[in-house]
Amino acid sequence: MNASPLHHAAAEGQVELMEMIINDSSFEVLNVMDDYGNTPLHWAAEKNQVESVKFLLSKGANPNLRNSSMMAPLHIAVQSLYNEVMKVLTEHSGTDINLEGENGNTAVIIACSKDNSEALQIL
Repeated sequence: MNASPLHHAAAEGQVELMEMIINDSSFEVLNVMDDYGNTPLHWAAEKNQVESVKFLLSKGANPNLRNSSMMAPLHIAVQSLYNEVMKVLTEHSGTDINLEGENGNTAVIIACSKDNSEALQIL
């Protein structure tokens, strides 16, 4: 899988450990990708780790990077019905809510396909 320690800390919601890793590393560690193109922010979104998502965004993680399946963290959160993570991502000024993912689908289209009315209200 070739994931960094930051990927694992983000997926487990270990904010203090993420802080230590980032303080001892360069800025690039925030957006490092695993073998599938997932960043630590993808991992945090996939595991519904709201505090990890907030922390990574506050440190400058790019919310618009897409993985090898053309999914950004927002797409993953909407697809997984993780509406709190989705809300944090949409409230971040750098997040492109109209970013096209797999098959050209935006977060709104994914929310419709999942019948996620709460997500549609937020988006």
